[in-house]
Amino acid sequence: CRDTVTVTVLPILTCSASGDTTTGIEPHTVDFTATRSGGVAPYAYAWAFGDLGTSASQNPSHTYANAGDYDAILTVTDAGSPQQTCRDTVAVTVIPVLTCSASADSTAARMFLAQAKLPKR
Repeated sequence: CRDTVTVTVLPILTCSASGDTTTGIEPHTVDFTATRSGGVAPYAYAWAFGDLGTSASQNPSHTYANAGDYDAILTVTDAGSPQQTCRDTVAVTVIPVLTCSASADSTAARMFLAQAKLPKR
């Protein structure tokens, strides 16, 4: 008597994450891209952008409203049994907008003009 055992080897799931512009001035929008290979379809994508924002899209866009350093984390899960999961991270830096304000003191301006020597015509 012979028994036959079939073993199916599932390809290992790997993934990578990237962003088109990972440094910018607030508010800053990044178009993210997830790529994967291996595993078993269908795939579930989960992004956590580091500022409490999330997405289940494979290639989402996200706007960072505030300056800071963020880690956008991609998690991909396949439909294999057992399930496989992979993770990758994109570092994002959002630079604050430089704002300036000035006010004129009218008394100081009058004193400056009074002391200025204007050329004679």
